[in-house]
Amino acid sequence: MILTNRTLFARHRVRFVKITGIGPPGLGAYSFDMGRRRDLDGIRGIGMIGVLGLHGGKIPGGDFGLIAFFVLSGYLITTLLLRERDKTGRIDGKHFYLRRAARLLPALVLALGGFIAVSGRLGQSMGSALGNAAVALFYGMDIKVAYVAHASNPVSWAWSLSVEEQFYLVWPAILGIALWRKRVGVAAALAVLGVVVPTVTRIVTAPHTSYLLLAPNGLNWTYRTYFGVDTRMDALFAGCLLAMALWRWPQILNRPLAIVLGTAGLAVLGFTYADTNVFTRSTYTVWFSVATLASAGLIYGLLGAPRWIVSRLLAWRPISYLGQISYGVYLWNSTLGLFVGTLVSRHHQFERGTLWLAMTLAVAVTSFHLVEQPILRRVSHRVTIPPSPLQTGGAHDVLDHGVLDPATRALITGVASDEGQLVS
Repeated sequence: MILTNRTLFARHRVRFVKITGIGPPGLGAYSFDMGRRRDLDGIRGIGMIGVLGLHGGKIPGGDFGLIAFFVLSGYLITTLLLRERDKTGRIDGKHFYLRRAARLLPALVLALGGFIAVSGRLGQSMGSALGNAAVALFYGMDIKVAYVAHASNPVSWAWSLSVEEQFYLVWPAILGIALWRKRVGVAAALAVLGVVVPTVTRIVTAPHTSYLLLAPNGLNWTYRTYFGVDTRMDALFAGCLLAMALWRWPQILNRPLAIVLGTAGLAVLGFTYADTNVFTRSTYTVWFSVATLASAGLIYGLLGAPRWIVSRLLAWRPISYLGQISYGVYLWNSTLGLFVGTLVSRHHQFERGTLWLAMTLAVAVTSFHLVEQPILRRVSHRVTIPPSPLQTGGAHDVLDHGVLDPATRALITGVASDEGQLVS
């Protein structure tokens, strides 16, 4: 393997190596591998702090944490697909969806089973509980709560999972065909539309976004705009565009710029947590888009400056571990919040909140270590991806002779041992 045009950045930056003979010409032959990044887990961690704070009544703009989740998911999934294409020359759709099913379905089935088990105590009939669980299991909850009826649905939390999975039904196929046909520009253009169309749709519907104004079919316009896939998928596509840009032009990763954008991104997300509300029009016309850009800037900052103070803060074990178990926390926190509400009087808010948080974390940790990870490891052993060109031949000579510092070597050679990092 011949290594050419090595782009070496200053110390502590990610090093990229241009590789000849990888894929068809004109598609951008840069390839990079990313191991487990605890600071990226930390983005999920602060996102989950927002969600828990919102549900606990302490962080009014905590739902903006979901935007950070969406952007990160779009970035990681696109990176995974591009990495597979660089390694194998193609994207294996069958294995992609098998990995996703192994990552998502076991924990989801367990959480929905828990909801059904306590549904009677929550005032739900068995028929209603089974119906809601079925809609969530088949990723249609966003459609139900946005376009059909919200009606205080106790499983409405599954709307964000539905938005992501509907997105993933389309995007891997688009990207795979574009790479195969050497039309990556077409995929990028569609991703740009995926950002622009939801943004414009939110602006158009925003005049109707009032808590007291109902849509013609009797639905609240807030629900329509907040939960709709056509108004929320821009964050996912923004992450895709970031991944494609760094894959095609890795030289744009600049440490000083990364520190500026990362700091600004974190500050903006902090502001949205503290000073926004889903029932204001500016949330839909301005702040959803601003939070999307801020999340992309934060991710860029962590990638471009992996040892700066914000990266170390997000990599702090409690925050990054919360990010690792965030899927289970998200699946269980709403149901357990409703359940604890039937056990503890509303006049004992501290005891109620403490029990809810403790139960949520305990169940999420159990789900992660005893259900999610064992199943994912079993599937990952069966679904293998050939080694990266950076890990064979000449690339090993570069690594073994110490040209790259240990931190950079870890970033380049570390195939994600925990596929959950790249399966969202």
